[in-house]
Amino acid sequence: MGSGLALEGCSIFIDYLFRGFALRRVFAEVPHYSFVQMSSLTRFFVEEGLLRKHSFYAGQYWDLHILALDRERWEGEFAGRVRGLLNR
Repeated sequence: MGSGLALEGCSIFIDYLFRGFALRRVFAEVPHYSFVQMSSLTRFFVEEGLLRKHSFYAGQYWDLHILALDRERWEGEFAGRVRGLLNR
């Protein structure tokens, strides 16, 4: 089981993006061969699309998952916890 450092780093980066830029949404594109390893992203992001057989890697075609996170959801559900981490 992981230590949660990747998730913590990801959340700090997402907070930086929303605080530093006038972004309404942040997107992540995850190839299917990495989707299980990146499943912690689904804590923040919602899957909005799937591009079937989009990428060719290791001798086969793979689906590409399109994930999105809205600023409103970030501010309402996650930002306070992340900013608490930064103020320790």
